[in-house]
Order: sequence, then C-alpha cells, then structure tokens
Amino acid sequence: MKALRLMLSGGLLALLLWPLAALADLPAAEDFYVNDFADVLTLEEEAELRGRLTDLREETRIHGVVTTLRSPIDYDGPTGLAAFATALFNDWGIGDRIRNDGFLILVATDTREIRIELGAGYEPVWDNRAQRVIDALMVPLLRDERYAEGLKAGVSGVADYIARPLSQGVSFTATEGMPDAPEENENDLVTFLTFMALIGGMVLYSNRAELGDALARHRPCPQCRARTIRTKAGRRPGEEVLSMRRFCSSCGWETWRALPDAGSGDQSSDRGSSSGGGGGFGGGSSSGGGASGRY
Repeated sequence: MKALRLMLSGGLLALLLWPLAALADLPAAEDFYVNDFADVLTLEEEAELRGRLTDLREETRIHGVVTTLRSPIDYDGPTGLAAFATALFNDWGIGDRIRNDGFLILVATDTREIRIELGAGYEPVWDNRAQRVIDALMVPLLRDERYAEGLKAGVSGVADYIARPLSQGVSFTATEGMPDAPEENENDLVTFLTFMALIGGMVLYSNRAELGDALARHRPCPQCRARTIRTKAGRRPGEEVLSMRRFCSSCGWETWRALPDAGSGDQSSDRGSSSGGGGGFGGGSSSGGGASGRY
C-alpha cells in the first residue's frame, strides 16, 4: 500500500508539475551538514541538527547531511526523489570516498516525500533499517509538519540504528531492535488519490496555454544535444581542490564547478586520513541504496 502510494504520487506530480517550472542545476551545497532550501527550519534548529551531525562524525567518522527542498522538479536532474537523492549525493560527494559510508536525509515539502540515501558501502540489509527510521520515527512527526522534530528524529534514528552499528561492526537481522512502524490506515490511499486528482485538474487547467512550450525546457547537452548529461565529484586534472564534473557521456563535453570551500584543514581530513572529525565533503558516492516514504 505504501509503495503504491509513493509510486502514484511521484509519477503524477512529476507528470503534472515538472514541465511548468524553469529548471536549475542541482543545488550547490551551502553547508556541510544542513541545507534548508525549503526554508522550514529556524537558524537555531539548523544549528542543533548541525551539532548532532558533527558529533556523529567525530564519533564514527561517518558524514551525514540533512537537506530540505520544495520539489526535485525545480532542478535539472531526475524528477523522482530517490533518483534525485542519488544524483545529489554523488554531486556533492557525501561521505568518505574509500568507505562510502555517508548518508543523506532528504525531505521534499511540496510532494511530501522523504528519502534516506545511503552510501555505496552499505549492504542492502541497511535499507530495511533506513525504511524503519522513516516509517516509525519521521513520518508521524512530518505529517503534522513538525519539520525540525522529524529531521532530528531521522538523524537520531540513522545514528542509533545505522551509523553507530556500522562503525562498530555490529551484526543484526533486518530491523532487529528497532521500534515498530504505526499501523497504516487503508482509507488513506483513497483520500490521497482524490486529493491528487483535484490538484492535477487545477494545475492542468490553470497552465493549459503554457504546457506545450514548457515540455521543451529539459536541458540537452550544449554540444551534441543528447540528453545524456551526468555529474560526478572528483579532482580536475592538475588541481588538488575537490570539484564537480558535469559531462556528456555521448560526446565528451564537460564543465567543472568547484565545491564549496571546506577550508584547507577540513577538506583534506576526510579524504586523506582515517582519523575522525573534520568537515567538508569527502568524495563519497551512492549506488542508489536507502529508503523512501511519504508523510
């Protein structure tokens, strides 16, 4: 039921709303731990989340990032939240590039979706635990739009049930030792589909004159016009600074963008040392593991 609802919501909203917005590149990170692009957190709430993530990194060497945005369809990237989270994770290079143990907690407020994206170093069993963090700890709070509390619960859940066990080499079976998720209401799907149908009708009616032109806004490669643009974190030849490479897999066109400055000490600490702490992105990557949910 939950998977069906997520699939229907993501597909319908992507179909209706993606063509109507001017697209921007994937958002550039403004902070190494908390990026509130949806503007749902106070500065004090951001600081508390940042403190929790910093403490976790110092304890476990695992880098976690919390990000909010209104919708992935506002950007030049995948329109589904899961694929968008993978692209954003790899664009920023979250986590250590050797261990690939970083994580991203991403909330889209317009589509009311949640994604916990895990680095490529996590085996599939961790996906089950990420799903339980979403269902049992985050959804009940985010349904009431208690964003700060929901994100704090998500950070605590990932720290307690994923990051610390991984760093300590603890073995377990699926969701062993985790809280149960609340019971699902079978009537929720009918209510949700009715709501989506009403929203879809209003969007199509109010934008009927612009819909045709807007379909052409997705950006192709500027050189060969193929829609095969990819992004990957790395070092530009001859440079030491970690940058983001945006390239076309068809013709070889490329452009580089420096990642936000982490400071000379912090940026190198996670890439070239096994000691804990430090700040900055470490060039980690994700292969799409993690979990998704709706609230």
